[in-house]
Amino acid sequence: MKALTFIIAPVIAVTILLPVAQSSSARSIRDIDFRNFSYSKLPTRKCSMAVVRLRDGRYEAPERRVPRQIPSKDCWSVGVGPIEYGDVTGDGQEEAMVVLYAERGGTESSNDVFVYTLKNGKPVVLWKFASGDRADGGLRRIYAEDGKLVIELAGKNKIIGGDLYADDGTSTGACCPTVFTRTKYQWVGGRFRRRGKIEILPFTGWQ
Repeated sequence: MKALTFIIAPVIAVTILLPVAQSSSARSIRDIDFRNFSYSKLPTRKCSMAVVRLRDGRYEAPERRVPRQIPSKDCWSVGVGPIEYGDVTGDGQEEAMVVLYAERGGTESSNDVFVYTLKNGKPVVLWKFASGDRADGGLRRIYAEDGKLVIELAGKNKIIGGDLYADDGTSTGACCPTVFTRTKYQWVGGRFRRRGKIEILPFTGWQ
């Protein structure tokens, strides 16, 4: 908050707190405050709103709008998870990979993932997608490597755009994947395209 002081009388000063606006033109994607940010419609569709506005890393639906009942008709809350930074477009500039989790009650834990770049000092979405739930394509890790985007999902042959919930014969329940799938993407022609071999590796824990 920014404090402004006005002199009301010779011996009385009144201080008004005003919010400090985020920089209108950021120099780096790291200057963007993704904890106090508006996200376009979540790809998991767990929230009905066209825009989800977070404050201090959270959105909390009022009880009168979304009663805490299971199954819920809408999301109760949304929180920011890990935020990773790295060059995923090969231009030498960092992008941000923001992971959100929307709560609707129960044990379901799919994530909403947004990949942002900085254009003319403003954050722009390059890609957004939903992960699966735990052993069924749950997000293990997302990161940059050699100018490419790397996505790791729990399960065998689990890739974004595929059937993340198909039985792959490898898990011992939703809680317990035994392998994960690593896929690499290259930014080509204004979109991310899968490159290289899909890797199936032993699952050693969530990162």
